[in-house]
Amino acid sequence: MRLLCYKTFRIVVIFISLMSAGRAFAASSPQAVVNEFYKYHFAHDMGFTPESLKDRQSWLTPSLILACRTYFAIPQNPDEVPFINGDPFTGTQEYPQRFSLGSAKVSKSEARIEITFHWQETDPRKATVVLKKLNGKWLIDDIEFADQESLRQLLASVPKD
Repeated sequence: MRLLCYKTFRIVVIFISLMSAGRAFAASSPQAVVNEFYKYHFAHDMGFTPESLKDRQSWLTPSLILACRTYFAIPQNPDEVPFINGDPFTGTQEYPQRFSLGSAKVSKSEARIEITFHWQETDPRKATVVLKKLNGKWLIDDIEFADQESLRQLLASVPKD
């Protein structure tokens, strides 16, 4: 009887280990990174601030973080509308209610994940999240929009004076 219990216990342990490994693999996929980032983004303040950037930096490439920090370092008049007015991660001033992921194109070092943002009374809006694989980890490097500048282009076009 003890032998049977031991074998059953080993099978359960192996099964749990395999399930955990599958979850770890899924969490490291480009789709999982985009899903986790936007789940967090939608559940928290979507304003573009140094504080919100700090909360999201574990999902972003170091070069994208640097581009955002460079933007925040540019003096802006507090009496004027900021150059980036809205949420650059959704490309909107009116925050969407939800998002859905679409197709993915993945190579060894870059991935492109389609995402659609949804509102109750407005047409959905599509974008493409570009990820880079750095040190074995997928990180968001840019967000491209069909009808406006990408996140990186927006950050690079900020007037410096």
